[in-house]
Amino acid sequence: IAKNDKEYQKYIVRAAGTSAWDYDPALNIKNPKHVIDAIDSVLGDISVDYDREYQASLNRRTTYYSRIHSGVLNNDFKKAINDADFERVIATMRVMATRGDYDKVLEGIIDLSDNGKIIAGTENANVLFKELMAFKDADPVLGRFGKFGNIETAAWSTGKRQDNRITFEQFATGKVKDLDGEEKTTKFNLAQALKGTSLVKAERTVFGEINNVSQKYGVDLFDATLSNVSSAALN
Repeated sequence: IAKNDKEYQKYIVRAAGTSAWDYDPALNIKNPKHVIDAIDSVLGDISVDYDREYQASLNRRTTYYSRIHSGVLNNDFKKAINDADFERVIATMRVMATRGDYDKVLEGIIDLSDNGKIIAGTENANVLFKELMAFKDADPVLGRFGKFGNIETAAWSTGKRQDNRITFEQFATGKVKDLDGEEKTTKFNLAQALKGTSLVKAERTVFGEINNVSQKYGVDLFDATLSNVSSAALN
């Protein structure tokens, strides 16, 4: 375990509360499998401890924001978006979602992503995508963007795309203007993601979101949502 590595500071010093862990590469000579297994076990425990600490901090913030009125909450959410403070973004949007303000959450996520702040492969992005996917029933637009983020992160990690910025514009249009100058197609776009998606459990705000996104990015979402809207109206 390299002590000059940022992950050492994050996972061991910060999360586990110790800097005593060390690893002698020479041990690999005799029992490499045992050493690898031991390292995996230790790092696995440390990762769990870190996640537990992070979630505890996130839950404390969420509890705090649940006790303040919507005006202050919305302002704090906007500040968190401007600061790209992901922990604060997630805590505030959790509470906003319980109050049905999915449209305001989407506006913030669009700003955050289209300004290049959501970076594939980072812990901030991974946690955010997971949180967004939890909205898949109440707000399929946000939920499917979370899934899109995970899929495009995989594409970036395997070299299928070079740009590590995950944006809502890419999701809406299905296009990535890559770093090599080539325009690449994403695994799926918003229209494809919404096609066949049930809107029966969706919050009322999602219909306005679909219209706004369609106008903002110049994409046709009518055919993708027509049958879904009809089904939701009947229910």
